[in-house]
Amino acid sequence: SYAAGDGPIGLALGDLDGDGDLDMVTANELGNDASVLLNSGDGTFAAPGSYAAGSFPESVALGDLDGDGDLDMAVANIGSDNTSVLLNNGDGTFAAQSLFAAGDGPRGVALGDVDGDGNVDLAVTNFNSDNISVLMNAGGGFFPIQIQYAAGDGPVGVALDDLNGDGHLDMVVANRNSGNTSVLMNNTTGSFMDQTFFPAGNGPVDVALGDLDGDGDLDIATANELSLDTNLLLNNGDGTFAVEARYAVGANPLSVALGDLDGDGDLDIATANRDSNDASVLLNNGDGSFAAEARYAAGALPRSVALGDLDGDGDLDLVAAQSGAGDFNPNDIIVMLNNGDGSYAPPTYYDSRGQIESVALGNLDGDGILDIAVTNAESSGNLGVVQGIGDGTFRFEHLYSTSGTPESIAIGDLDNNGFRDVVVVEFDNDNLKVLQNQAFFVFRLLPVNYSTGAQPRGLATGDLDGDGNLDVVVANNASDDASVLLGNGDFTFAPQTRYAAGDGPWSVALGDLDGDGDLDMTVSNELSSDVIMWLNNGDGTFSSRTRYAVGAGPASIALGDLNGDGALDMVVSNAGNGDVSVLLNQCSAQPCPADLNGDGLLDLADISTFVLGFTGQDPVADLAEPFGVFDLADITAFISAFNAGCP
Repeated sequence: SYAAGDGPIGLALGDLDGDGDLDMVTANELGNDASVLLNSGDGTFAAPGSYAAGSFPESVALGDLDGDGDLDMAVANIGSDNTSVLLNNGDGTFAAQSLFAAGDGPRGVALGDVDGDGNVDLAVTNFNSDNISVLMNAGGGFFPIQIQYAAGDGPVGVALDDLNGDGHLDMVVANRNSGNTSVLMNNTTGSFMDQTFFPAGNGPVDVALGDLDGDGDLDIATANELSLDTNLLLNNGDGTFAVEARYAVGANPLSVALGDLDGDGDLDIATANRDSNDASVLLNNGDGSFAAEARYAAGALPRSVALGDLDGDGDLDLVAAQSGAGDFNPNDIIVMLNNGDGSYAPPTYYDSRGQIESVALGNLDGDGILDIAVTNAESSGNLGVVQGIGDGTFRFEHLYSTSGTPESIAIGDLDNNGFRDVVVVEFDNDNLKVLQNQAFFVFRLLPVNYSTGAQPRGLATGDLDGDGNLDVVVANNASDDASVLLGNGDFTFAPQTRYAAGDGPWSVALGDLDGDGDLDMTVSNELSSDVIMWLNNGDGTFSSRTRYAVGAGPASIALGDLNGDGALDMVVSNAGNGDVSVLLNQCSAQPCPADLNGDGLLDLADISTFVLGFTGQDPVADLAEPFGVFDLADITAFISAFNAGCP
């Protein structure tokens, strides 16, 4: 069996690792994440990677968003009113999400270059605000501009393609509550004309485009949840449509897909039918009319369907994601292989192993191939390591029970023997544990625990004191500080040193921020909506604490040179308001602690910020030890820093 996330609802297929076969991605509504299952090449799938998304992700789409030749991921999050963009590292693993605001209640997402600039843009349906957000790609998978267009009542499914043959992508939207389809034609500049409504069945929730009647233009098929059918609208050739027919399918169809299922050269239809627990297949008669459905059992409450050649035999197989009930795991993914004639073999179920909290990749057995380490927070909690084979598949999963709830995980060679070990923090036990790699994928969970602060959440490793041994930094969510544990090179650590952070530390990142050759420390603070930076003194102790305001509820933090100036910049994902903060490094050689608004200048605005912060006991004005106390030392530190100027 193969894991998916909790409540998979959205589903997409694509070659994520570049090996020529189709992999799977699910958007997991209850787990607030996306699962990636890599194809072994024969239609079976390896254990998944799990990647955080926004709140209640509903749908997922794949496309090359950053122009590097591999497929990236976009996820519509109905609970947090935003879209997650996860860029592919090139091997089927993904970088942490970037969040971009959408409208109210995003449910569907489609990808395409709507303005002809060579970058793939996003179209997102907003169920509650009855509109579509088009997010324009500025290049590199960054979406700074959102344009909204009116839709019908309760838009759900969306598709992009050229409906009138002018070479520009048009948009089709299924409107559940108004029972119709919106067609928005591209005006050739990347903006869209006002919608035109075309009838559908009762409760259309998904839409697919394809040439159903063989006349060379794209027709529309919808899945109609309430009228229990699929509706076909044939294109007149100019982007207007005639209602051709409705065909009965199973109960409450929620998803529709088109593909040549029987190999006769024309497009057939497949739907996922939630309440009849099956999938319907309707074969095309060759003229745009369809034979009566054939039904195939699909577990319990299937929500989404996708088509692709999973086993490499040249025909299209069927994948469904189910919600689950009764004897069926709620997190099952169902695979049905095509017999070659548009009929399908009995389903194979790929089931869930639980709630993945954290995942890390590294070469654990020295063979040059990336392996996986994961934490599973369900039940008593455990730590798992999975060996990579080299073709995107994995084997030999080993589970190690932890006494508490494992939160974050990191990989690194702690004893300098050439094999990477695993470090994990236990959220409810306030400690750090080590899984020793004894060589060639043989592990031992060491019995020694190392104390951290309260409720450790973020974790990072790096050589902080320049002795050649890996050290560990932990962000402690409840004690509002960061723990630094210097490694001795033998799986032991010196007692922690604690550094006061903001309110609710969540994530930690290490990098040389001031260009002096050693690793500095940054921590995102969920409740005070800021980032704290400390500069390394060169020996693994830290000073020059500086605070930077970011968005609401910052979670993940990452460092990288964003503008090519050779200095590490900061990117922070803000869970509270669904956006991303980018902080460019303006003092790459030395810190500038008196530049409180981060504009690279020392002026009256910084003085005003300090006075207001000191009066209101805001951490921005807490510049000197003892941290957490606002006194003359903070005033003296600000005056000295201000007089010293900004390098």
